[in-house]
Amino acid sequence: MTSKQEQDRSHREGQEYPNIEIGDPREYSYFSREQVSSVLSGFGYGENMMRVHGLYLNTDRSISVGIWNATQEEGHFIEKPVLRGVEQAESIAQTMLASLVLAERMPQGQSVRLTSIDVDYRNAAIPPIELNTIVLLNESENSRAVTCYGEVRCGDSMLSQGFVRGALLDRSISERLLERTARQQSGRTNLFTFKG
Repeated sequence: MTSKQEQDRSHREGQEYPNIEIGDPREYSYFSREQVSSVLSGFGYGENMMRVHGLYLNTDRSISVGIWNATQEEGHFIEKPVLRGVEQAESIAQTMLASLVLAERMPQGQSVRLTSIDVDYRNAAIPPIELNTIVLLNESENSRAVTCYGEVRCGDSMLSQGFVRGALLDRSISERLLERTARQQSGRTNLFTFKG
């Protein structure tokens, strides 16, 4: 076992990392809240919009597990932290975006913009709705499709599942769109427009 692996193991045994069931923790790398926030801020998320506060990525970088910011809502899953339906969709999307960057699967000179989120709520804090989110501001002929399947779980219960789709764009196009969106929203950094 390498010194880095030993260090990672000692960190986990010392409970410095969030304790979640993801199989053998030695098969995962952990990225802190600071690392994830740094990535998500590049996609236009302000601190108050970040749902993912940590991320596990397995060794072959094919599976990611997001640590989400759950909220306590009176009357919904009493004494259990829950994510409202829209927050669940945001969490899946943010996990996808952070994973693409942290797994170094983003091609050089490219950036991703979400095109749709289709989530099926099995056990959400709000009544089931069909959520379709279109957030790509300008399609490009040279864009490439990216699709991710995600699940939101609380212990053994699945709260929701669905697909997030995006398109890889030239970074300069992406940055111009992001700047324009920021101006249009008068400083707000939320790129999502939800339609229920």
